[in-house]
This record gives sequence, structure tokens and C-alpha cells, in this order.
Amino acid sequence: MPSGASRRFLGSGPGALRVDAREMIEAIRADGATDVVAHPVRYKDKERLDEILAYATGVEVYTSRHNEKVAAKFRAYAETNKKHWTASSTITSGEITSSRRAGRR
Repeated sequence: MPSGASRRFLGSGPGALRVDAREMIEAIRADGATDVVAHPVRYKDKERLDEILAYATGVEVYTSRHNEKVAAKFRAYAETNKKHWTASSTITSGEITSSRRAGRR
């Protein structure tokens, strides 16, 4: 069953998000969940992404959409700004371990 936030703000199909990102983050937090910016490379408006990342609790770092350089950038951002970081379920532990062996924590 969808949470209160998803029932309130999400529809179906393109453009389904019906609310400002900050309002969505507040609703997620009010539900007792942790807000994480998923797929951050998909944002075309980098200024808006910066604003959302600054407000959010976490950011998705390891995903099949991020190469090592992009993942390292978002991981560094998360660590520098004391944000949570995540890995999507499509990433294998070997990919994360390989990044760590290459000098990335």
C-alpha cells in the first residue's frame, strides 16, 4: 500500500509528480521515511538539482546510470555535506568494491 506521501503526490504517466520537490521531501519526512534524490543525473536543470540536493537528506550514488566518475562525484558530495548515500538494487556489490579498490571509499 502506498504511503501517505505517494498517494497524495504521485499520479501515473509522464508528469505524474504534482508538487514541488521541497513539499514532497517534507511529506516523506512526515511519514517517518528518509528522503533520497534518486537518479540525480537525470535532472537537466543543474541549478534546481543543487537546490534539491542541499535540502534533501540523501542522494543515490551507485546506480547503473552512473559511471565511476559520476558516482565518485555524488559520493564526495554526500560525504562532504554529511548526506546519506545509496546504491540502487541494480548495482552489484562487486561494482562498489571495485570503486573502493580504485581509491574511492
